[in-house]
Amino acid sequence: MNLFLNPSEREFRQLIIEAEKNNKFHDVVVDFDGEVLIDPQLEQPNLDLSKFKIHIQRSQQIKEALDPKWLKYLFNDILIIWNEMYYGIQFSS
Repeated sequence: MNLFLNPSEREFRQLIIEAEKNNKFHDVVVDFDGEVLIDPQLEQPNLDLSKFKIHIQRSQQIKEALDPKWLKYLFNDILIIWNEMYYGIQFSS
């Protein structure tokens, strides 16, 4: 799923469905090209996750993300953080 290509909750849900189910911790990251990845360190063990534009670690089973409320919350958070960082949008109260 790429944040530059009009992402949808449906795409995000599919990404989560395809994630490794046996891990205790899951890392959701967004690279500088807008690609959302889950647990990229499984394929590249020496990957430094702190180098990603966005890095969110979940300590619970990723399957809970299939709950529509949680899915919407995480998806929207990723979009908000991405837009703030990439486009320099600043929100004030």
